[in-house]
Amino acid sequence: TAGGATTATTAAPGATSVPTTTLAEDDSDSSIPWIPIAIAIAAGGRALGRVDVEAGDVLYLALEDTGRRLQSRLSAVLGDDPAPARLHLATECAALTDGGAPRIGDWLDQHPDARLVIVDVFTKIRGTTDGNEGRYESDYRAMSALKDLADEAGVAFLVVHHTRKAVSEDYI
Repeated sequence: TAGGATTATTAAPGATSVPTTTLAEDDSDSSIPWIPIAIAIAAGGRALGRVDVEAGDVLYLALEDTGRRLQSRLSAVLGDDPAPARLHLATECAALTDGGAPRIGDWLDQHPDARLVIVDVFTKIRGTTDGNEGRYESDYRAMSALKDLADEAGVAFLVVHHTRKAVSEDYI
């Protein structure tokens, strides 16, 4: 890279060069769609059944799962096949303000061929709000920390955020 700038690595061809994406959803079964994407990128091949992806390291922070639940979800996708060696899983990570950001940064330093970091779910890594800080400011501060990591490493981040935990017919 010229002048110390980092070139963004897209997780899939044609993906936006902006390396941080936030997705909002209800909590019907949030990690299911992200696991096949993580597996496809870690193994290389086709993501979502139609997008060719280059293999690279993937960090999946499944912060609402237990090890057993995550294993069950992986088995639902992989069957009896082993998980790709480049798929790195964690069910715990400190809040960004309590050492989580440096921990993710260390992982990125140790995996120079990383292509994707998935944070599932943002609330678990955001940290607590300062008594003088509103929710927007807290979210902004946390997302800025993730964006800084993404920019520095040139790696795509997929950040899952629930807009609400309860499922309802009437969303208002």
